[in-house]
Amino acid sequence: MPSEHGPASSDSGRGTRCRSASELGFPVVRRRKPDPGELVFATSKGTVFEHSNLVKASIIPAAKAADVPQYAGLHCLRHFYASCCIDRGVQAKVIQERTGHASIIITMDTYGHLFPRGDDLAELTEAEVSVMAL
Repeated sequence: MPSEHGPASSDSGRGTRCRSASELGFPVVRRRKPDPGELVFATSKGTVFEHSNLVKASIIPAAKAADVPQYAGLHCLRHFYASCCIDRGVQAKVIQERTGHASIIITMDTYGHLFPRGDDLAELTEAEVSVMAL
């Protein structure tokens, strides 16, 4: 189906040339430079710390120093953080907000198996013994 903006390439006789978004009539969005305080990972100059540089300069050396067998990606740090929060008793709603999940359902679908269960056998057995002793 042809685009309302015309063909994405032009034939100049010397080969096909791709056309830019502005040539096709699409609005060009310019991203503003972030303020240094807005960056999670910033260089010493306050600029964006590129992912590949962050991994090579910081993550891989830290993983090696901690005897972690293989770097598995920054996303694993997110799961590690959420798991540590759960282990320390942080409420699910707080974890949802801190991880940026759109809803508590996403948080619980992802991490629900890590939360303590309300029907643990040891607790039920203890409650049964207490009730039977009455």
